[in-house]
Amino acid sequence: MLRLHPEWRGLMAQYPQHRQADTEASRHEAEAAFAAHAVKMQLSGRTDATTLLSAAPEKQSRRPLKTGLILAGSLVLLACGIIYLDKKLEHPLPAIAKSEVVTRKGTTTTITLPDGTKVWLNADSKLSYPESFKGKKTREVTLTGEAYFDVSRDSICPFVIHTDKINIRYWVRLSM
Repeated sequence: MLRLHPEWRGLMAQYPQHRQADTEASRHEAEAAFAAHAVKMQLSGRTDATTLLSAAPEKQSRRPLKTGLILAGSLVLLACGIIYLDKKLEHPLPAIAKSEVVTRKGTTTTITLPDGTKVWLNADSKLSYPESFKGKKTREVTLTGEAYFDVSRDSICPFVIHTDKINIRYWVRLSM
């Protein structure tokens, strides 16, 4: 090959000399492969040495593909989130109707709750409760201040009083 192209001698001088000595047969195989490659290059119109040496296909980076896939996945997740929130806001949960009784200083009030529970609310107190306990697992009220409760019996649905410090649970268990 060097006899055919003496201008490539400079390039061969740059070839590393520290490689292991090859057998004569493998050296001939390599030269034949290089010659076949050079012929292909000449037929394609590329005859200069730099083109021959850089003719090896460059490894294409997969980074743009990976970045594109990540971006596409992120957009799909964002779209799903927007659709979910839109549907959720379109159909808000029905508001639970609540009643609230407030007593002034120096007075007391007696209330009968929808389940039949009687409540005596002391002065400067407040009681919040739902208008109906039907379809609920618990009968829950919120108390601020002082009150006395005469809780109606319900063996299935416990009565819970929420205060700012504790929650009181009243549950009648029937024994037979």
